[in-house]
Amino acid sequence: MYRFLLFLLLISCTYSTYRTIEKYAGHDMVTTRLGETQFVLNHPANMFLEEARGKEGQLGYGLWLKDSASRFSGMHGFIEIEHGKGIGSAEKDGPAIEVVRTIVLNKPALWSVFQTGTGYYTSFMKIGGFSFTASALHRSSLDSVITILSTLTKD
Repeated sequence: MYRFLLFLLLISCTYSTYRTIEKYAGHDMVTTRLGETQFVLNHPANMFLEEARGKEGQLGYGLWLKDSASRFSGMHGFIEIEHGKGIGSAEKDGPAIEVVRTIVLNKPALWSVFQTGTGYYTSFMKIGGFSFTASALHRSSLDSVITILSTLTKD
């Protein structure tokens, strides 16, 4: 009994130490529906969503910068609606350098942050039948992508 209470205390203390970041709320927001789904994402006007389908029926949406020069090298995100085996992998070799907290679909969400060998920052999170991936060259840009992906709502 005491071990269980100690475990709960440790978990609650750890959970409250995560840095919380708010949803993106810029003045340049555009709302885009995820294909034929009931879900919409609010994102900056300089970004767009692109549908991606996997071989096993997976459905995903890439969030990209409109600037073609930085489309693949700049900050970006991915939302996958879980059907079959996932398109991407959320497994990492090393420990997370940080865990940040947001609210996604009205639920608390924890994003594990990693730094790759090439210096990029990535983060992964799963919630409510969705898998999210955020990537950016700079840590502050990664937070921006996470805050944008956290705007996903059911219409």
